[in-house]
Amino acid sequence: MTREELYRVLASTGIPCAYLEWGAMDPGLPRLVYEEKKSKDFAADDAAAFRMRRWCVQLYTDGRDEAAEGKVLDAFAEAGVFAGFEPAGAVPGGAHMTAFYPTTY
Repeated sequence: MTREELYRVLASTGIPCAYLEWGAMDPGLPRLVYEEKKSKDFAADDAAAFRMRRWCVQLYTDGRDEAAEGKVLDAFAEAGVFAGFEPAGAVPGGAHMTAFYPTTY
């Protein structure tokens, strides 16, 4: 899955999303920020077979928002993407952050 494909999955939640950072265009809460953390190529018969990509998707909300978390998890499930998540709690600035760790191929 490419960065653009992951963007479409995240955008399907209706929650504003951006790659790496919002900068001056911060849309407020809730919002999603995502980045690629790791990629690894797998080979077979001396040829590249597929690439595994590990992402971090951060959901920022005003307090823990299980409905917003559910939207993200539902979007991943609909796209066939496996993702664990971890409610991280309050972050500087007062927002609550939940981190998702999807793996795509």
